[in-house]
Amino acid sequence: MASESRLYNISGETKEHLRKFRLTTSRASKPQAVIYLIDKTTHEIHQDADKVTYTSLDEIADDLPDHAPRFILLSYPLTMVSRYPSLSICQIPIYIHIQHG
Repeated sequence: MASESRLYNISGETKEHLRKFRLTTSRASKPQAVIYLIDKTTHEIHQDADKVTYTSLDEIADDLPDHAPRFILLSYPLTMVSRYPSLSICQIPIYIHIQHG
């Protein structure tokens, strides 16, 4: 019997939110994003407390904390060369570097 070790947990609620985000953004005409974090005590990945779906990079920049790393899940529509719509989803890790000086 093999043992399994996980660094982080993803709850059923988070999985459901990810599924809904993927399905709802597939019909979007503009980029959309959500912010996720890793809880330090439970090591669970979950959506930021605001639970906002962003449509502007400026809004994301304003809401990102300057003291803790976050992950941005970005969904953006593309039109392929064949003129068919396509949807790309990527994860962007955000690590804050504070200069001491």
